[in-house]
Amino acid sequence: MGWEMRTPAGTWRANWRDPSGRQRSKTFATRRAAREHVAAMESAKSQGGYVDPAAGKRRFGPYARAWLTGQSHESTTLARDRSILEHHIIERWGRWPIGAVTFSGLQSWTTELGRSLAPATVAQCHRITRAVLAAAVRDRLITHNPADGIKLPRARKRDIDFRVISREDLLTKLLPAVPERYRILPSLAAGAGLRWGECLGLQWRSVNLDSETLDVGRVLVEVAGRVTEKPYPKTAAGRRTVPLAPFLSCLLRDLAKSADPAPSDPVAVGPAGGNLLRGNFRRRIWIPALVDAGLLPGLSLATEDGQLVATWPDEAGRPCRRAYRTRRAAYSALGTHLPPGALRFHDLRHSYATWLVSAGVPINDIAAILGHAKPTTTLSIYVHRSDDRFQRVREALADFSLTFDDDEGDEGE
Repeated sequence: MGWEMRTPAGTWRANWRDPSGRQRSKTFATRRAAREHVAAMESAKSQGGYVDPAAGKRRFGPYARAWLTGQSHESTTLARDRSILEHHIIERWGRWPIGAVTFSGLQSWTTELGRSLAPATVAQCHRITRAVLAAAVRDRLITHNPADGIKLPRARKRDIDFRVISREDLLTKLLPAVPERYRILPSLAAGAGLRWGECLGLQWRSVNLDSETLDVGRVLVEVAGRVTEKPYPKTAAGRRTVPLAPFLSCLLRDLAKSADPAPSDPVAVGPAGGNLLRGNFRRRIWIPALVDAGLLPGLSLATEDGQLVATWPDEAGRPCRRAYRTRRAAYSALGTHLPPGALRFHDLRHSYATWLVSAGVPINDIAAILGHAKPTTTLSIYVHRSDDRFQRVREALADFSLTFDDDEGDEGE
């Protein structure tokens, strides 16, 4: 049993023993406060919820890093969580004692993040913070999780129709602008719905030009600039056989004739036959192709009086022009002024799914081709409204009239 005693300074010291038998104490201004604290400690011990009051003094930063090290996630997931933890969470809470983190403080921080970060990023920050504090509760460092009940910024569904490229723009603008060596990558995404890692992992042994199909199963992942093979796809449904679009089939046939590859050779290769890094592809291939194809409104690169002149709109929409000595420098500058909704590589997969829906392919079949375990994923994420939706609705309703005959209304008069 605990007890309280008066100190020479006139305050009151609460004394009790923790579950291990070690004596603990804490000083209060009044005897009542000391007695209530002793009662709380004894109650917590009897109910199995005892938490050492000094345990909450442990710093959030070192504890969070140790927590992340013990997580058994995919390498890409760990890399993403580590980046969020270091750049957003520890930057704010790293030096704080875990027991000093409060609900009000977390709510204010979350609201502040929402002013500069996307709602999805704020949600990731909250998810990791909440998980760290939940581990602290289980480790008996704190009694409850202050991250529970935090109100997050509302994620508004954006109108992203402009991120669905038309088949005409793909074949006549984008693909011709991509260097021939790398044209197979966007073709696999737009002509078979493959993800980036699936494009890199595809080997010639998985390509069947007789049946015009390819088998998806091998995936490459990139973490901190290093590309490694993932032993299994994103989901069980990721192992699948995909039919080839006619333009993709032709491209693969031409590539097979010119390269004469071995079955284990990758279909898409980088410089010197190595693996492509996604960031390098985006800077050196993707953005230049979008600029040259005219798919970035307001951005252009032209030769004027022997100089390369890049043009982009400023914040007020006025055109800014600057001359560069090399195309790489010009494209690099244009890459820092991309307009909202600029086409991304993954949007080719979005477009592929949308084209199939517009063509009337059953959603279950589309989900299987994309490697989705649930058709609802296909509907909620990858399928966007088509530009010809109004005309298609009119055509569907054109076979019958929605108006009544005026004579029918005169009956009985």
